This record gives sequence, structure tokens and C-alpha cells, in this order.
Amino acid sequence: MTSYSSTIETISETLAGIPLAYEEEKAFVSEQSRRGITWQEAGVLVLITRGEKGLSFILNKRSQEVSQPGDLCWPGGHPMPLADRFMANWVIPHLLPMRKGQGFAAAKNRRPKTFEVISFYLANALRECWEEMRVGPRKVDFLGALPCYRLVGRRKIVYPMVGCLTQTVKFKTSYEIERNVCLPLEDLWDTQRYGTYSLILTGKYRELAGTDTWDLPCYAVARRDGPDDILWGATYIILMNLLDKVFGFRPPANGPVRAAADLYPLRS
Repeated sequence: MTSYSSTIETISETLAGIPLAYEEEKAFVSEQSRRGITWQEAGVLVLITRGEKGLSFILNKRSQEVSQPGDLCWPGGHPMPLADRFMANWVIPHLLPMRKGQGFAAAKNRRPKTFEVISFYLANALRECWEEMRVGPRKVDFLGALPCYRLVGRRKIVYPMVGCLTQTVKFKTSYEIERNVCLPLEDLWDTQRYGTYSLILTGKYRELAGTDTWDLPCYAVARRDGPDDILWGATYIILMNLLDKVFGFRPPANGPVRAAADLYPLRS
């Protein structure tokens, strides 16, 4: 059985060699802006910890007080330019322990503009992790960055940063989060937990999509005290991208799970 520390090292080493088109994405956003089209950008933290079953991912289940209620997501959100730039330029490279880690060193070896974008969205993701879960940036080691993901229908680009907790943390969630979800890496190899999530569209969502239903790939996250949580959308795709690039794992094309729900009916 591979140890937790060696798996963390494998993740960091793999991410160091992954091509990142961050400069091209920033150029795309600038060009779209010149044409009067606004694209939002956001950093998220793919957060790893040592759980009961070994390496595990920490997700947030969004509360009813925010948009996309009930969805599983990574800690993250839109940047605060002044605060995040200060953290990227001064706090991370001069004060945080992660500055001495393998992931940060590998990021510095990339093109200067790429490193600048990584630093900014890493700062963005770390700040959001503190605001949502009270996880301080000194307790996170940066492992590397994943290729960004475009949510075309929402004109949004997500920059995923991968990090692991360096010590035990007691999460204190904000009003945005209903609860935390611990997803063991071991469970993700179970192909019987993959399938299709059928989202019934109403109101403005149906008008935008031009269809009644979206059928999307998903993963059913097992719960001890209730029905499974359904992982889908950008969060699912980012996680599957990590599993593919690091472990060569791809989910089954048509797994047995079948789930259905209305897509945010109260906010349509």
C-alpha cells in the first residue's frame, strides 16, 4: 500500500510537469473584455488531508444561504485584487512555510507570467479557504496547479490550486457552508459509484439551455447519516482531471448511479 507521504510527493511531482495555459487564458479574458464580453475568474483550493482511510479530499456542501445551494464545491471564490495581490507578492513568498515546499519551487520554475497567475489565484484560494472554513494558510502546503476550467455557459474561468493540510485542523464553517465532506481517495476507485445526474431545468436555466434536462456525469459520495451527496459539474471535472493526470484513472463512461434533481428551483 502506498503511503500518504509518498502519494503527496507523487501528486506534487506530477503537477510540476503539467502544461498550464494560464497566460493564454488571461489573454483570452482581456480580448473578450475589449469586445465588451465579461468573463469572471476564480481560484479554488483542491484541499487534501490525511483521513481515516488515508489520503482524502475536503469538499464543502453549500448552504441554503448562497447560490447553488446543496452543491459540493472546493473552497474558493472570486478574487479581491488588492488583498490577493498583496498576499501573492509578499505574504506567500516571504512568510508562509509553503514558500520552501516542492510545489512552490516548481511553480517558480515556470514562465514568470505563469508563476504570477499561479501566485495570485493561490492567494485568492487560500483567502477563501480561511473565510469559509477558518483554515489558516500556514497550515497548507502548496502542491501545484491544475489546468484551468472554463464554465462556458456562465462565462467563468476557474484556476484550481492543489494543497494539503500540514496539521490537524478543526474546521469552523461560515454561513456559506452547510457542512464539510471528507471524500477518501480510496473510495474514488469504486466504479459502481459513478453514473449520470439528470438535472431538470426550469425558469431562466431552461431558457438559457434551450432544453428541459441536462444529463451530466457524477459521483455518489457515501454518507453515514443520510442519502448520498452527488458530486457533479466543475468540482467533479476538476477532481477527475487530477485523478487522470496523477493516477491515470478515468471514470466509467456509463456508470450505474442514476440521480435526478431540479436545478436550483428556488432561484430560477
